[in-house]
Amino acid sequence: MSADISVVIPMYNCESYLRDCLKSVADQGMRNRIEVVMVDDGSADKSGDTAAKLLRELGLNGKVLFQENGGVSRARNHGLQYSTGQYVTFLDADDTFPEKVLFHLFEQAERTGAALCYGGFEQVDEKMEKTIVPFAYEYVSGTGADVMEAYLLSQTWVRLGAFIVKKKLVEENNILFAEGCKYGEDQEFTLKCLAVSPAVDFVPVSCYRYRQHSGSVMKKFTVSWFHYVDAMIRTADFCRQYAGADETLMKCFKRKIEEAYFTTIRALLSQNVSGKQIQETIHQNGYKAFVRLNSAKITAGRLFHFIFFHQFLHAGVGLYKLRNRLRTI
Repeated sequence: MSADISVVIPMYNCESYLRDCLKSVADQGMRNRIEVVMVDDGSADKSGDTAAKLLRELGLNGKVLFQENGGVSRARNHGLQYSTGQYVTFLDADDTFPEKVLFHLFEQAERTGAALCYGGFEQVDEKMEKTIVPFAYEYVSGTGADVMEAYLLSQTWVRLGAFIVKKKLVEENNILFAEGCKYGEDQEFTLKCLAVSPAVDFVPVSCYRYRQHSGSVMKKFTVSWFHYVDAMIRTADFCRQYAGADETLMKCFKRKIEEAYFTTIRALLSQNVSGKQIQETIHQNGYKAFVRLNSAKITAGRLFHFIFFHQFLHAGVGLYKLRNRLRTI
């Protein structure tokens, strides 16, 4: 008999976090109804062996798969392929589930007939003792299109790992993680799941605890951050093709793509990535065709004013320096 929920956990050099991670899965109140699919993405430590040992120790039904290092998207796809649960969810190896949230998500989905059921999430400190950022969005139920529109308008947030979705729905619509995509692949997967879900519901509690590592506050910005723009464009195309997205929803996507585009440019410039490199990436990928500009040319003034009014909280002290750099685009 297949499990009620498959939990797919990609691993890469995370041996020290696995006990907390798997203990949280064991504490869901449905141990015999959960399947754990762990994928070792070419770790240099003993993550795979440690995972297998902990599965036995905690009495969890699970398996450990191994692959050459190919990135988190490939690992998640690998685990998804070998999962057998009615529903599927994802958990990063250094994060945890709060107690019994999968039980509550499953019960709500079964009671309401929702194809996807989600909850909130929180960002916690490295020791998993203190909440740094609580969930600050509304909970929205309805059709997948309803929830997706609220998501695109930043009224709600559905985070990978904080929802369960029927695996059959994922398979029938060929939804996978975009391999090679470094940023935005989780949102792309989530939005595609929403797009094909006839009904979406929620439980109004935190369902995922994301660990903030002390060394992960500052990230290196490269033009690969444009992968997020690509992810949103692919998602819009998917919704148009598979879900028959209406005009209102496509306008929301256009706005989201613009937001991703300009936010990425601002972040790259603020981290001293060369304007020439940014400009080359823009032209190579044809991003101008996806943003709402009054002319074919991206002017420094338009870009500056967009950033000032929509991103001023992030611009900080370097705003005037940023404006000078924008003149090169």
